[in-house]
Amino acid sequence: MAIKATILVVEDDADARDLVSLSLTQKGYAVITAGDGAAGLNAAVKKRPDLILLDIMLPGMDGWQVLENVRSRPVNKGVPVFMLSALNEVKNVDRATEMGATGYITKPFDIARILLKVERALAARANGAVPSR
Repeated sequence: MAIKATILVVEDDADARDLVSLSLTQKGYAVITAGDGAAGLNAAVKKRPDLILLDIMLPGMDGWQVLENVRSRPVNKGVPVFMLSALNEVKNVDRATEMGATGYITKPFDIARILLKVERALAARANGAVPSR
C-alpha cells in the first residue's frame, strides 16, 4: 500500500497516541508521534507533516502554544491541525477556531470519526482548499 500522507500525532497519553497511530498506519498513512509540545513543534517544523492531530493539555508547551507557533511558520502554511482534547466547553472550540485550527475532536474520541476528518481534510487540501489560516 502506498503512503497516503504523513500525519503528526502530538499526544502525551501513550495509549491514546498508540491507538491513533496504529489506526492511521493501518489506513496507509505514515505517522510521526510526539509526547509533548516542544517535540511536537520540532516535528511539525522539521518533518513538515501533511496534517497534525494535537492534544491541548501537554506537558511543558501546551497545545495552544504549539498551534500558535505552527500557524506562525511559513513551512506549515495550509497544514490542517485538529485539536484533541477532553476540554469540551464551547469556549475552547471557539478558541481553537480563532487560532486557526481546522477542527476540534473531544475525548474520549471515536477513532472512526478521526479517520473520517483526516481523510476529508487531506482531500480538501489536495483539491486546493486551504484550511484555516
